[in-house]
Amino acid sequence: MFSRFVVTFLAILAAVSAFAPSMHTTRAISKTLVMGSLPDTFRFKKIMNRFTFKTLAEAIDAAGLTDTLSGGSLTIFAPHDNGFAEFFEATGVSKEDFLADKEKLANVLKYHVVDGVVNGDALATAGKLTTIQGAEVAAVMDGDRAFMNDEAKVETTDVEADNGIFHIVDYPLNPPK
Repeated sequence: MFSRFVVTFLAILAAVSAFAPSMHTTRAISKTLVMGSLPDTFRFKKIMNRFTFKTLAEAIDAAGLTDTLSGGSLTIFAPHDNGFAEFFEATGVSKEDFLADKEKLANVLKYHVVDGVVNGDALATAGKLTTIQGAEVAAVMDGDRAFMNDEAKVETTDVEADNGIFHIVDYPLNPPK
């Protein structure tokens, strides 16, 4: 059964990924986001216009990770579709091949998830975080900008869901071998 976090997370991904969601959808989803001092609807529309997450949503489903993401409090580093496209081009791996290898896919996606909530302020001083995949991911600050493992820029922080938080990153994280 889907937890409220997974349902909310996938609903946010679906709504953010839609090319032209209805105003009803925009209002409903924006109410689930608590994003700092700007009005929720304004911040949601800004994120919706900048990022899509179709590949991530497909990957979570293909890897069968809904049960893994259904309990506790989680932090997810969510790569957007442009980051995945860049990853596919750089590695020469097709989206279809990436989604087909369930074991490798689950390993990669679990490397994007940390048990517990790590907000943007905590991320700035966290150093290394242990992912649910088992390996550590490094949060590195460059001025006021955070990078994960010096490979993925954190573009938006603190997108909250019912039992977790996600940060939007510009490139998928590569787990250590």
